[in-house]
Amino acid sequence: MTYFPPDIIDNATTIFAEALEQTILKADQRQLDIATGYFAPEVWRIVGNALAELRAFRLLLGERPDVPLGGPEIIDLRRYYRAKIADDLAQLTFDRQHAELVDALLAFLEREEVQVRLFSGPFLHAKAYIFDQISFVGSGNFTPSGLTRNSELMLTSMSQATARGLREWFEGKWAQSEDYNPDLIDTLRASKFGSKSYTPFEVFMKALYEYFKERIALEQDRAATVDLARFQEEGKAEAIRLLEKWGGVLVADAVGLGKTYIGLSLLERELLTNRKRGRVPRGLVICPAQLRDLVWRPRLVEYGIPVVDVLSQEEIGRADFDWKRYRDLDVVLLDESHNFRNPGTNRYRNLMKLLTGGRRKRVILMTATPVNNSLYDFYHQLLLLARGDERFYRPMGISNLRSYFKAATEGGLEIFDLLEETTVRRSRADIRRRQEAGEEVIVSGKPVRFPERILERIDYDLDGTYQGLYHEITDALDRLRLVAYNLAAYARTKTKATEQDEQRNNALIALMKMLYLKRLESSAAAFEESIKRQVSFQGGFLKMLREGRLLDAASYRKLLAIEADEERPERAEEIIDALASVSPDDYQMQRIEEGVSHDLTVLESILYMLKKAREGEAGEDGGDDKLRQIKTALAGSLKGHKVLIFTSFHDTAVYLYRQLLDDRAWQEQAGQPVLGLISGDTRPEERRRLIERFAPVANRPPGDPWR
Repeated sequence: MTYFPPDIIDNATTIFAEALEQTILKADQRQLDIATGYFAPEVWRIVGNALAELRAFRLLLGERPDVPLGGPEIIDLRRYYRAKIADDLAQLTFDRQHAELVDALLAFLEREEVQVRLFSGPFLHAKAYIFDQISFVGSGNFTPSGLTRNSELMLTSMSQATARGLREWFEGKWAQSEDYNPDLIDTLRASKFGSKSYTPFEVFMKALYEYFKERIALEQDRAATVDLARFQEEGKAEAIRLLEKWGGVLVADAVGLGKTYIGLSLLERELLTNRKRGRVPRGLVICPAQLRDLVWRPRLVEYGIPVVDVLSQEEIGRADFDWKRYRDLDVVLLDESHNFRNPGTNRYRNLMKLLTGGRRKRVILMTATPVNNSLYDFYHQLLLLARGDERFYRPMGISNLRSYFKAATEGGLEIFDLLEETTVRRSRADIRRRQEAGEEVIVSGKPVRFPERILERIDYDLDGTYQGLYHEITDALDRLRLVAYNLAAYARTKTKATEQDEQRNNALIALMKMLYLKRLESSAAAFEESIKRQVSFQGGFLKMLREGRLLDAASYRKLLAIEADEERPERAEEIIDALASVSPDDYQMQRIEEGVSHDLTVLESILYMLKKAREGEAGEDGGDDKLRQIKTALAGSLKGHKVLIFTSFHDTAVYLYRQLLDDRAWQEQAGQPVLGLISGDTRPEERRRLIERFAPVANRPPGDPWR
């Protein structure tokens, strides 16, 4: 014997792997029995050359895994160790070095003199390495950490008698064990380094597992008071993953799938379970005014979620909104976030200040329709999650968010990866598939049932509504120059910046005209209000122009928001009054004035055509064929039924309500229906009264026996 190992080995002054290797190669000890809590395949990289020289090798795995409180009392150790070793193999880098390591280990394990067993008796925690003359006993497992890194303590015995005694002890444990060699070999062969063949389906399923494995292990939040359906728990878990990773998430489940309850549960988690000594988290819910007292405040009280302020989106949009009061919030939930798709509105700018000022806040957006007009609607909402930072998503390869969306709108790339990292979205079709598979889906204590949709088309004559003037009106809209919205085109000195502004403004002007067409199709009343607003604005702008004041890009976006029904119409006058002073020398003032005068002439001609269409109306409903067809349906197939009529524009809703309310003959024909109007101007108490009258059963208080 030419090697004598140290008496004490601690992986600091002496390394156990070196002692083990030298004992085999230099001390000529060629029969080894190991009892260990655990084994890792990568030990072959450390001591494999020495192990290959052994004449006999027995490995006994004995340590039971830790079982969480409340877990199963009996564990399938064979399955546990197989899964654990498979996971160790999966963590290894897929390269030639590790492939050769696994090949060599397989060859070793397939030798007749090599045996591996799994201890099936009571808990075995011992670690012993027994040769014929030398033995090591201590704390070191047969793993890379146990052999080289951990602060272990191994005692060496050079006594042959001690070795014999230890081997007798080992034989007793070996008799209480089960053969594990075939399982270990199968696990190695089935790994990415092995030779096992897989079908395309198995490869596909493995790819799905790797992609979604972080989201599969769903455990219900037992501390939560908000009861969620299984699919909602899954959505909540995914939302939490995104909140933890990015600090923000967009919950975009389809209408009727209970986004509010997911939002409540997320608030509960953020505000209650994340409490710390000396620090009580604070939250804020921002929602449409009609949902503040009808939904959010009662639900927060019902589920006992404190320290949450509830503001309406209208309050956020006020010019005097004091966002600094909310600097130290911890979480902000924005319901119906699609109403914040326009950065030119007061509400958007105030919210951005609130999110970016003071303490870093977690942001939860909720909407079923993140995209209304264009993909940029989605962009502006994601910018809220990014707190205005265009480079926020650089870790996932998006160097600039605006450039990314520009490329997406031009067809240059897909946004799937960004959706995966920002959005939770399930459709009704997804829930139906779960129900068809036998899952009972319950939301708010009631089974989810999707009524069968029966679509009926109601045709109407739009050209007839405008007395044959529809095409003349649309041609007039096309002739509008809307000079006030593109002053860059009239700059005396052209620069690259002004040229870019001109291109951008031309696109926005096209959007403005599209909004006019939408209002034209909605109702003559809505369209006429828009044209009158534009006449008033152009007149005011021309007056200011002569005083040397012009419209800037930010003011233009505010006016666009008014036409989209996202701001109050009175704001137009505020914008005019707030225009900044400019130097007339910088612009071609005569051309601008000519363009504004041209637009005023065109707008007056449109108003004249609308007046002409009204004067040419005939019949009880005049020339409004859409109104006529709606009345026919309400007095016909829908007579006696509860009916909800939705419209995009407030002006159309008021017009339709008044037309139905004032038509006594139609009311008699329709069975004297009770009519109501809900819009952004409806007071909360009136809104609640109308909703409870329309659906009294669904809106009874919780606990009502007749609910």
